[in-house]
Amino acid sequence: MEAVEDGSGSGELDNDFFPSRLAMTGEYYIDLIAGDNPTNVMVMLHFLEHPFMAGQTDVDYLGYDLSLDLTAHPMTYELWGSSAI
Repeated sequence: MEAVEDGSGSGELDNDFFPSRLAMTGEYYIDLIAGDNPTNVMVMLHFLEHPFMAGQTDVDYLGYDLSLDLTAHPMTYELWGSSAI
C-alpha cells in the first residue's frame, strides 16, 4: 500500500513508467513458496492492477521474487527480481 499511496509523483508521470502506482490496487497474493533450507524461503508475490476492460477482475500486474531470511529478527528479505505479468 505504501507504493500505491505515495503521491510524490504526478499521475501522468506514473502512467508513463512501469510499475505505475496508479494502475496498482494494493492487493497481492502469494503465488509460490519454496525452499529446502529451513532458514531461507523463496516467495513469489503477484500484485494486482485495476481492471482495464469491462468484466475483468483480479488482473495480475507485477511479480516479485523474494528471499526471506527466517533467522533475522525482525525477518529480512532480499528482492531477487521483478517482472511484468
